[in-house]
Amino acid sequence: TLGAAVAPRVMLPSSLVAACAALPQPAARSSISTILRKVPRARSVLVRDVGQANFTSLRDDQGRAILHYDVGFPISFNRHTFPSTFNIDASETPPIILSHWDWDHLHAALHLPHLLDCPWIVPDQGLGPGAARLARILTGKGNLLVLPTSARIRFTFGELVQSQGLAGDLNDTGLTVLVALASGRSVLLTGDADYMY
Repeated sequence: TLGAAVAPRVMLPSSLVAACAALPQPAARSSISTILRKVPRARSVLVRDVGQANFTSLRDDQGRAILHYDVGFPISFNRHTFPSTFNIDASETPPIILSHWDWDHLHAALHLPHLLDCPWIVPDQGLGPGAARLARILTGKGNLLVLPTSARIRFTFGELVQSQGLAGDLNDTGLTVLVALASGRSVLLTGDADYMY
């Protein structure tokens, strides 16, 4: 399957390779810092039940989402793991930090159109056809910010970095976020990165 990730093939047709080369140049660190500085300190973390996928939200005192970390829905063969009800407030359009370009971390954006209106901070990784489609949509809306590979962005209540796994490994080169909640407790959001990274 090509899915959203880079296909594990030695050679791909050049037309497919061209279609997947959708990421713009990395954004200025200051552009990403400006977005993250506007996010208030989180009161809580909501790990949403989306079945075999990842969709986590930082929330304020009123329980409103102020930042999403991944917005995944299950891929087709895991569809049965999706809950019978899923509620989300479509008026909430906080920034989204995408850990990595796997389908089960971004798929909700194609089912919940309001997520396409959020600013997305994403890793500079290879894309498969599904991820490339999403990247083109976000770029067209001016909502895609690619984190420079070696950037370490500190903001009011946290830090954003790219994991230092082997090049080409989407899971271990994804974005991780360390967040200090209003309670003083810390949360480390890692996507699918192995513990050693």
